[in-house]
Amino acid sequence: MKKPQLIFIKDLHRLYKSNKIVLPIWQREDKWTAKYKCDLINSIQKGRMIPLIYFSKIKGEDDIRYIIDGGHRIRSICEYIDGSKKLNSTKKGKFIDLSDEEKSFFNNYPLAIHTYVNIDDAESRDIFNELQHSRPMTNAEICNSNVTILMDYLREMKNLVIYNDRTLEDILASPNNKYPKPDNHNYLPTVIQMFSFFDSCDAETIYDCKGGGHVVDYTRNFTREDNLTIDYKNEFDSSLINFFTIVDKLNHKHNVQTLNSIYHYLVWYKIDNINTFINELNIKLLRPYSEYEKIKIQINQHNKLNNQNDVRKLEGKIQNIDNLTIDWYDSAASRSSKYNNGRAIRHDILKEMFNYNVKDGDTIEQYTFNMKVIDSI
Repeated sequence: MKKPQLIFIKDLHRLYKSNKIVLPIWQREDKWTAKYKCDLINSIQKGRMIPLIYFSKIKGEDDIRYIIDGGHRIRSICEYIDGSKKLNSTKKGKFIDLSDEEKSFFNNYPLAIHTYVNIDDAESRDIFNELQHSRPMTNAEICNSNVTILMDYLREMKNLVIYNDRTLEDILASPNNKYPKPDNHNYLPTVIQMFSFFDSCDAETIYDCKGGGHVVDYTRNFTREDNLTIDYKNEFDSSLINFFTIVDKLNHKHNVQTLNSIYHYLVWYKIDNINTFINELNIKLLRPYSEYEKIKIQINQHNKLNNQNDVRKLEGKIQNIDNLTIDWYDSAASRSSKYNNGRAIRHDILKEMFNYNVKDGDTIEQYTFNMKVIDSI
């Protein structure tokens, strides 16, 4: 084991800006707040010791160092030198306003580094994962750290253009969006689940990817990467484009469980009359669902105020709500263990509402995805 080496901040900055020190695609996105970054800069200016930074040199790429651990520190230091407005609140102010002596101290401050040489990308990722044991990663970050063909494909999905130059990242960043915001790889569990829906071919796989830690297991256990042909990817891309066009034009009104079940149903059946399907879905389910949800909220509010007359009036309105709509609401909103099979319940409700032809045992044949983007909903 070699002893750590030292690198001056001025050399670190020069190498980072010239792309001689780079972040691999599986690294975490920048999620440090301005306060964290300012605290780091203040620590350096006080002469405090900074934790060891780890690099790797990949076989055949000796002129480039990949950052295994220390990406947030390196980005913060370089942002400060480059004059980021977010870092103007350090105790000594902007870097440009430091005295020559203070700049020299900062530029020549030594940082301890260790470089793993002659290793491959997979080993770099393994070292990265080991180093994070004391600082647990989110499921999204764990998925992002996996170097597989599937993750290389899904990792770029946030840049998929949905419509009118709006990317999936833009759609997920919408204020009303019910899915996790796209920052810090949080879009990955969403697209992994949707890929699992798209890739499934029979009813028994409906719970293959439940979210949470299941997205990690799904990506690790996926063994069909040879089937990720260009045509197959184009079909999945098309499914997301059409679905998130629908979601955005519905103004993100519905919860994730409802939206996932709609996507799941769309990709399981050969539904190419999308305009008709969504219009009927609005009439048969989405509008009654929204009305029922509104009534339930009002009932809860009046119960808290002990307004029993108003509660009874509202409960009378429920009598006009279809039982399928109520079952949908209960399966999508209830936290009771009774509805652990919510996906199957909602799938059966859609089957009852829309009589699409299926094969024996609800096994879906391979099909060509032929959805059409909706102009208006």
